[in-house]
Amino acid sequence: MVVTAFLRKIINRRARSQNKSQGHGQNKMATFRKVNMEIKRTSTRGRYLISANYKGKHVEALTTDSEAFDFLEDSSSKEKCLDAKRHCYYKIVEAYNTCK
Repeated sequence: MVVTAFLRKIINRRARSQNKSQGHGQNKMATFRKVNMEIKRTSTRGRYLISANYKGKHVEALTTDSEAFDFLEDSSSKEKCLDAKRHCYYKIVEAYNTCK
């Protein structure tokens, strides 16, 4: 799913207001296959926004996989951390391929 500029504005505005009221201001970052990715919560419960620069384009994708958010920076479980990075990377690639 590709997020348009209009939807991105709405998501960011809602996320900012929710982050202020609930203290969910954390963004998590990781690198997988030389792609720097960031994942953050949206205002919709159970939805996360993944953003990255992939092949020179800014790409964003939505996911409902909470484990990707929870384990992206988790150093205690390397296998789960790698699975989370892989999930985010494949979502970015899928979004890039659909918006070509």
